[in-house]
Amino acid sequence: MDLRVATRWSDCHNHLHLQGDAEMLGGLLESMGSVRCVVNATREDDWDRIAAMAAACPERVAAAYGIHPWHAGTVSDGWQERLRERLAADPRATVGECGLDGSVKVDRELQRRIFKDHLRIAREMDRVVTVHCVRAWGGVMDALTDSPPRRFLMHGYAGSAEMAARFATLGGWFSANGRIAKMGKLGVFRSIPLDRVVLESDYGAAAGADCPRLGDVAAALAVALGCGENEMAERVEANASVLFRESFATWTGYEI
Repeated sequence: MDLRVATRWSDCHNHLHLQGDAEMLGGLLESMGSVRCVVNATREDDWDRIAAMAAACPERVAAAYGIHPWHAGTVSDGWQERLRERLAADPRATVGECGLDGSVKVDRELQRRIFKDHLRIAREMDRVVTVHCVRAWGGVMDALTDSPPRRFLMHGYAGSAEMAARFATLGGWFSANGRIAKMGKLGVFRSIPLDRVVLESDYGAAAGADCPRLGDVAAALAVALGCGENEMAERVEANASVLFRESFATWTGYEI
């Protein structure tokens, strides 16, 4: 198998709604080499578009609803109940993207309150959470320790091996993407249990940004971990099916 050209991949985190709509889904997924994905919101204004994508193509798209820490200032009263309503309406939906970011000029206390609300709701409704963390490792760890969801994904993980071990103990999974590969930080995945590793594109996060195909990320990860390409492909795809088992439940014909 040539991982650089393989097309059957699960993308565990992206923002496709920022690059197109339901009618463009096929082309967008093909550009990443993906057959199924989780599309993550960044603010409440995204939720309708993501819901439309998931409804139009349920076998390929699962929705994730949340408020990105960059956009914490956009929240309006009652957003927590509206999040609960979205999750109740779609048993496949997850929570995210949410978390903390110390690199932006957004009130940290506001970020913390919103993140903890996400975690509480996810715990109540038993949903996976996709977590954003930049320069806020201690704060994210504290929040997850206080209210750990059953499963959560540390998206685009670029933290330390020590923090990875603590997140894994709490129920954490970890995704690799092209940005992490370009930064030369895939080595940390050697310290993460291989059954907790998945792939993501983070496609749409930055307008016009280059998005390596998921096969390229898998190939780079296989090199970093010193394992065979077939083993890597089989493992990350099996992991995606476990992590997002409710979200990907409508996909019935998946084969490596």
